[in-house]
Amino acid sequence: MASKRRPSGNIRQARRSQADLGQKNAKLEKTSREELRHMEGRSAAKSAQQRKAKEADLGQKEARLEKTSKEELSHMESGDAAAAARQGRSAMKVQMAMHKGVEWVDPDTPVAEIARLMRKHDIGAIPIGENDHLIGMVTDRDIVCKGLAKNGFDASRATARDVMTPGIHCCREDDDLSKAVQHMEQLQIRRLPVINANKRMVGMLSLGDLSQAAPSDVLSECVRSVAAHHS
Repeated sequence: MASKRRPSGNIRQARRSQADLGQKNAKLEKTSREELRHMEGRSAAKSAQQRKAKEADLGQKEARLEKTSKEELSHMESGDAAAAARQGRSAMKVQMAMHKGVEWVDPDTPVAEIARLMRKHDIGAIPIGENDHLIGMVTDRDIVCKGLAKNGFDASRATARDVMTPGIHCCREDDDLSKAVQHMEQLQIRRLPVINANKRMVGMLSLGDLSQAAPSDVLSECVRSVAAHHS
């Protein structure tokens, strides 16, 4: 009976090499899978970071946009408020601020009578008219400076013609109040007679009237101008 032949040394070596190759392949496959998972993890982390960075950048842009929008809205509202204030100022008419019931007298009226009218109506100026036209104004200052302060002045015989300031400036009752104030500022006067469309005097506009009706900035300019003239 023939005996079984044992594999030769070359065959055994070949089998061992094959087994080693299988192990190496398994290790390589395991390593590849681990590296692939690691790469996928890093890619996911990087994507998450990029996504967070984009979200943060988007949030900053939205915040800047919101701030800009608020500033523009505030600027527009301020502009609207200023426009409304200018419109309200220009819409205010002289007749809304003047005081009515002003009398005028002829130039031959005694100064004493004019003084009594001033005290009666609590006013500081009386317009002077002749032939249905205003020709001048007598103020309390005129009575003092052009009358009482002069040597030889006889108050019992003096008339409006002796102390009045000739010539007169007026405004219309439907003029813008700001226009009348500018007129007073340019002329540096405290009072301005008011006439209607028929050129009849219907009232008087004074600094006292303006203090209760005119915008503060307009009034302050007028007061400074008049005060500088009479200081």
